[in-house]
Amino acid sequence: MEPDDIERGMQLYVAEHPGDCIAKVIEPFLLQRSESILRARIRGLAMRKKIRLQKTRKEVLVWPVEGAEAVR
Repeated sequence: MEPDDIERGMQLYVAEHPGDCIAKVIEPFLLQRSESILRARIRGLAMRKKIRLQKTRKEVLVWPVEGAEAVR
């Protein structure tokens, strides 16, 4: 499955801001899609090993995966 513009944008944001929480990653896209849909897309990217999620006490942090394809 080829990533669309939203998923590419999320991957680019994560690459530029590693370790940010999910809320910050999805914030620029909230006018295009609902929060629940964007969070599901983040989970989908993690399941496809495009990003890595790390749970903390309060938040879930998003990290790029080393060795993953470069975002086009």
